[in-house]
Amino acid sequence: MDKLFEKIYSSIEKFDKMVDDSKKEWENIHKLKPKEMDEAEFNNLIINSRFTKKLINEFNANDPYKCKGLIYAGANKEYFYNYVSKLDNSKLTFEQKKLLEDLHNIRKQKYFPYVYDNEICDIRKITKVEYEKLLKKLESNEKFTFEEQDKFILQDENYYIAIDNSSGKMWVEEFKSKERAERYLHGENIDKLKAEEEHTYKICIYESKKDYEKGKQFECLDKFVDLEEAKKELKKMVKLNNCFAGNITAEETGIERFSYYLEPKSERYTYIFQCTLSNSKDTYDNQFLLVKNPNELNTDFEIDLKGEFCFNCAFEVVKSKLIATINSMEDLREFCQNNDISIPKERIRENGFIAGGSIDEGLFINNNLEPIDWMENLEENEEERN
Repeated sequence: MDKLFEKIYSSIEKFDKMVDDSKKEWENIHKLKPKEMDEAEFNNLIINSRFTKKLINEFNANDPYKCKGLIYAGANKEYFYNYVSKLDNSKLTFEQKKLLEDLHNIRKQKYFPYVYDNEICDIRKITKVEYEKLLKKLESNEKFTFEEQDKFILQDENYYIAIDNSSGKMWVEEFKSKERAERYLHGENIDKLKAEEEHTYKICIYESKKDYEKGKQFECLDKFVDLEEAKKELKKMVKLNNCFAGNITAEETGIERFSYYLEPKSERYTYIFQCTLSNSKDTYDNQFLLVKNPNELNTDFEIDLKGEFCFNCAFEVVKSKLIATINSMEDLREFCQNNDISIPKERIRENGFIAGGSIDEGLFINNNLEPIDWMENLEENEEERN
């Protein structure tokens, strides 16, 4: 019993001495706090230092997964990078090299296992001053910090400058669109992207339907590099000038890439499109759809004129082109006759016709091409009157 007491006594004495030393060391650490720094900020710095110490220990222990977790938790990446840069690269293990590769090369692995670090993986926007600072470091062979070895975008007047400094070699390319700059930084082929830059799009708008059919342009706008920007400008100009329609063509090929029509003031089936209908199994060319809104296809309410006047619900509309605008049932009959389309007799009524899959439940459209109501509702109303 006396021997056990002696052992415990000796251990407690050592433990108490260690606690006292720790308290003194903790006081010495807090003496390092600058006067201008508040307590919370200083405590965060202590936590950051602890994570960084653990990060270096786990790196030396060859555990990359714990390293990534500690980086995500708040370890100081720049301090870690500077520590690793002083090591002999030839003595690093495969896992250690792979960890460093993950930190600097978002092309090969954007998402870390289990964690995702925005600072490491995202393309970052920088200012012209920051960009010039990077250039000066490159020219003077000054070493880049961890934070500077990254991928950046700078908007400079009409261009987007893509900077890939993940390897510390500052690869720089200029692009006319932000989207292509980002694609370059995510690893897409530079020659392919530059070839895309040469493609320009021309906007033309037409004041009336007759002008559209004759190809007589009301106005031809400046060329655009970005198709999405061209689409926005086309819609704005058609509405602003109250024009019938407009389209966008690729300057190089002359192929129409997009068309836009001023939305109709009334909900009438007055527009006929020639198109291709396609699904995973079948494709049908040279089809005709009767629609209400020329800017909204694939709504499941386009009337398939070659498909027994049913609604087109099973096929995607592709390669569509507006070929006719009609105003009455008489116009529709004439169009069908000229294009060898048979109107099913069971769908024809004295004052209009029935569209949809079923005659009993279809949509009744009058002679002015106005959708009135579903047949079952009309029949119920008729029964109530009687």
